[in-house]
Amino acid sequence: MIAPIVEGYADVVYGSRFLVRKASRVLYFYHYLGNKALTFLSNLCTNINMTDVETVTRRFAARLSAI
Repeated sequence: MIAPIVEGYADVVYGSRFLVRKASRVLYFYHYLGNKALTFLSNLCTNINMTDVETVTRRFAARLSAI
């Protein structure tokens, strides 16, 4: 997840629980549906194609500048 930031391709990288082939945790059905609905609304409003907006795994590039 750090490689796109280090190489300068991204400022933020999000992980996704839905892009793995073998799930290591069982998601509750209603939680899954709610996440899909929130992800759809987020993609609709921001025009960004994300798969899991409730993900906990995020990496940000640190930008220090003088104010």
